[in-house]
Amino acid sequence: MLLEVTYETLENAGVPMSTIVGSDMSCYVGSFSREYYIVCSTDLNDTLPYTTTGNGLTIMSNRLSWFYDIRGPSMTLDTACSSSLVALSLAVQNIRDSKSTTRQSLVAGSNLILLPDQMTTMNPLHFLSPNSQCYSFDERANGYVRGEGVGVVLLKHIDDAIRAGDCIRGVIRNVVCNQDGRTPGITFLSSDAQVSLIRQAYESVGLDLDETGYFEAHGTGTAAGDPLEVSAIAAAFQREKEGRKSLLIGSVKPNIGHLEGGAGMAGLTKTILALESGIILGNILFENANPRLGLESRNLKVVQGPTAWPREGLRRASMNSFGYSGTNAHCIVDDAEHYLAARGLSGNTQRSIHTDRIVGAPTAGLPFADSDFVSESSDTESVHDLEDKADCKVFIMSAPDQAALRRVVEGHAVYLQTCSNGNAVEARQLLQSLAFIYSNRRTTFQWRQAMIANSVEALVSKMQSNVVKPNRAGKNPLVLFCFTGQGA
Repeated sequence: MLLEVTYETLENAGVPMSTIVGSDMSCYVGSFSREYYIVCSTDLNDTLPYTTTGNGLTIMSNRLSWFYDIRGPSMTLDTACSSSLVALSLAVQNIRDSKSTTRQSLVAGSNLILLPDQMTTMNPLHFLSPNSQCYSFDERANGYVRGEGVGVVLLKHIDDAIRAGDCIRGVIRNVVCNQDGRTPGITFLSSDAQVSLIRQAYESVGLDLDETGYFEAHGTGTAAGDPLEVSAIAAAFQREKEGRKSLLIGSVKPNIGHLEGGAGMAGLTKTILALESGIILGNILFENANPRLGLESRNLKVVQGPTAWPREGLRRASMNSFGYSGTNAHCIVDDAEHYLAARGLSGNTQRSIHTDRIVGAPTAGLPFADSDFVSESSDTESVHDLEDKADCKVFIMSAPDQAALRRVVEGHAVYLQTCSNGNAVEARQLLQSLAFIYSNRRTTFQWRQAMIANSVEALVSKMQSNVVKPNRAGKNPLVLFCFTGQGA
């Protein structure tokens, strides 16, 4: 699953596999469960030959490096529930290190539930919710709920991302880690350590705590953990002081469960989507705040439904991730659009709402922001006039095998039909986007199909028909040199 989601990440980022082969890209994976190994080793009469080499935690990161042929540092981190955010911390440090040749990194988190054994052993410690509901920050909080998931992000030095015309989804300002140290018990959290962690994250890079509008908390929904974390957030941000805006807080765990080793990636994904869109998702199941949290007196508010970003301009968010044995991580993320604009940088971002762009357009890897989509034609021009002026465009699609290519083409045909709204300018922009993405921002496989069209309708028609047959590239093409006359 990590291999597949990593491929999807590269496609979403508009980074063809061929561009990272042999590079110094690093790979960090956070995880701590080995349930599949237990499944494989339970039956001694049916032991698979590669059980040992295929199930080691190290293989999670190292197999990604091997398969994609990336040659930077590669390691799997186990700090319990903070594993993937600690992995993110190492990746950021590696990219920032002036002595390192690594300028980009894959960071992943993974958690799969394949056996009941671990839950059986966790019950006596009262970790899990007895009714399998996660009530983060609610008075009913009674334990966390295990969840499954795989998350991967692609990090790149911002200078390189701008230079390559990549679509920048968010800007990581800082990631720091620390340890609780000696507490009453090894699984007891330390509010003091959490306060120190947050302050270190901001002070070490000179950021203002008052500019943060949202806090993605660890928020497991435990009776002891939530009050300690909220107390630390309140002490660090001090929003109870007169004239300061409320700090919105939330957690992804009531929505999808606690991904344990992959929890950091889940929280980061939610946070980046909120930064991009300006809309923060609410905590489901939240009704009445736990009175021990003192939310009102501390000027903290739990997001209960889709909520607009609480301030104009720069969107900044913080997020926590804690391991049950005391290893903590904190990450600060800015939205890409305002970060770049404040520095006079011309970069490409993807704003998913509050724009006139076709909703859901496959803009991954497209080096255009909404502001770049300025048409020289007036809105009154007819589709016929535009098509007469527009050049035909080539659309090249590929897949590893013929059946997969057919599925890809058919899927895009269905998608394009949902995008067609009769707006000629938007249709032309969509065609420009698709032609660029297919040829420049997608991995090229052996089976390929090329189509020429100058309208969405014509492209859909060719995708749905079998007139254009796919071809398989059997060998590398020869290079043909062409020289013009007169020595030019």
